[in-house]
Amino acid sequence: MALVNDLLAEIDSRDPVQKLLLVSQDVLGVYRIIGLFPPMRTEVHLFWAVIALVSGWLGTSVEGLTVVVLAHELAHGYTHIGADIDRVTWDTDAFINAEKGLIEGLAQHYTHLVCQALEFRFPEALAAYQALLPRQPPPYQTQKQWEKVHSKEMIRLALLTTRRRMQTTLAEFMKNLNQAEQDLT
Repeated sequence: MALVNDLLAEIDSRDPVQKLLLVSQDVLGVYRIIGLFPPMRTEVHLFWAVIALVSGWLGTSVEGLTVVVLAHELAHGYTHIGADIDRVTWDTDAFINAEKGLIEGLAQHYTHLVCQALEFRFPEALAAYQALLPRQPPPYQTQKQWEKVHSKEMIRLALLTTRRRMQTTLAEFMKNLNQAEQDLT
């Protein structure tokens, strides 16, 4: 029994979740854009076996982590093709070519909001988000700096400005975020 405990401690010390998430950007799920010309369509795929494995390593429920992954992938769809009041969406070429820290940071921001909104009905989702976040690569953590300083409405306004202008860099988004702060305060 001591050998098993030692082996489990060794595995935990090497943080297998963090190493797995470094392998590919789409380990737990993926938002896919099919075709660049009309009729373009999008798909969300969840990788159930990996979600089950990672949830065990994180000590979270499979259901909680599934909600996190689904919310994250749907947030990509929201930021990409969710229309503003003027029916403007993010140009697909601009979205595809956008900096990873921008795309993933926005998806993470909206995932966090979904998990917070579900907290009283389904606390496992927020627990899974909080357990997963520190193990994710840097592009999946860019939103942490925005959320500390800027309101949800400022982040939303910066997203709308970024996609309306077909911008693709985190630096452009940060300029838009700082402008949104000035405009809304």
